[in-house]
Amino acid sequence: MANVPVEIKPSFFSIVGFFLPGIVLLGSIGTLAFIRYQQTVESYSSEQPFDTLNHLGILPTAILLVVVVAVAFVIGAMLSDAFSVLRSWIIRPICSTNRKAYLKNVLADESLKKLIHNHATALESYVYMQACALDLHWNAGRVRMLGASGIAWVLTGIAAHFLGFELPTTWGFVALGFVALLVAAFRSHRFDKYLISTAAVLLKRGGPSASSSKIDA
Repeated sequence: MANVPVEIKPSFFSIVGFFLPGIVLLGSIGTLAFIRYQQTVESYSSEQPFDTLNHLGILPTAILLVVVVAVAFVIGAMLSDAFSVLRSWIIRPICSTNRKAYLKNVLADESLKKLIHNHATALESYVYMQACALDLHWNAGRVRMLGASGIAWVLTGIAAHFLGFELPTTWGFVALGFVALLVAAFRSHRFDKYLISTAAVLLKRGGPSASSSKIDA
């Protein structure tokens, strides 16, 4: 049985990586739609939108909240998978040469001691193995969260254009989305290096079943 502790429960970032992008998309587009059509709604209703919500009662409001959360989670999952496809088709191929060079460099070290001495990421991975659970969901969830939220903001910019907003608003959301995608691409490459370093630590230590306290010279 493996001695390396592995976190099998969904971590915070693993869940948020699916949920938050849906909240970002619904919240951003919903806010823009509210601003755009607020006067139109008020002209056909004698009450403010929030006053109408207060008059619904606890049970209808709770049902509405559950529906919104469910829709946000489904949309977030779709955006997360869309970024996963983008990562597989574009981001990882772009970083392929650098990733292969890093893999060759890490595996060139003759021992575990030299590996963790020469590479900070491998050292971090080794310490996590010894000190606490190695939760890869934490890293993968952050990548998905950032990338999917970036896609959500780009879609919000497109929606803002069709809702009749000015260019600063539309391009502001699009720019914010691309910034999030760039950060996600950077985190994606760092995550690949972390996986490579973890694999190298396991290989140099003789596999997951080897003694967790052994560091060869």
